[in-house]
Amino acid sequence: MKWNDDKGWGFLEATEPCPKDYWSEYRELDKTPLGRVLTALRLGMVDRWADYEAGPVVDIGIGGGAFVSTLDCLGFDVSEQAVEWLKEHGNLWDQERVPFMTFWDSIEHIANPGEYLAKATKWVFLSTPIYRDEAHALSSKHYKPNEHLWYFTDHGIKMFMREYGFRCVDENRLEDDAGREGIGSYAFARD
Repeated sequence: MKWNDDKGWGFLEATEPCPKDYWSEYRELDKTPLGRVLTALRLGMVDRWADYEAGPVVDIGIGGGAFVSTLDCLGFDVSEQAVEWLKEHGNLWDQERVPFMTFWDSIEHIANPGEYLAKATKWVFLSTPIYRDEAHALSSKHYKPNEHLWYFTDHGIKMFMREYGFRCVDENRLEDDAGREGIGSYAFARD
């Protein structure tokens, strides 16, 4: 891992494609009590800050599609099954600029998230594992080579987003309170 102490983040380049079938796994997880709580928490954060009249929300890395279904928003994913589902439901994002973008447990999987962040004009909402430092990242249950590429401290995710023109206006650890481990949720406004 290439870790930068000053910035508070590390990057671990993938050496092979991730073989995991996210779509099937997250379709099942979305149906669990925890899955329903996470969807509600995430929707609550977006509801608190988004003015839906400004335009659509796009969810990057849709998991099992629960957030997209609940909000009836747009989505984008690398999973062929997820893309087919988005097309069938009329929710596939056309890659145009949008005022609101979400990354629920997905930004850490994307080699170049800046390609997406450049298309968010007002707000970005995200949840991601948060680490104390490199040693904590390497010993965490969230350390997943070829799956998780980015590893952030709390300070690091804020600095990372700052480099893309966003400032943190809200954060919480409600997903931890709901039963997850080491997950931070954030709302970032474009400067």
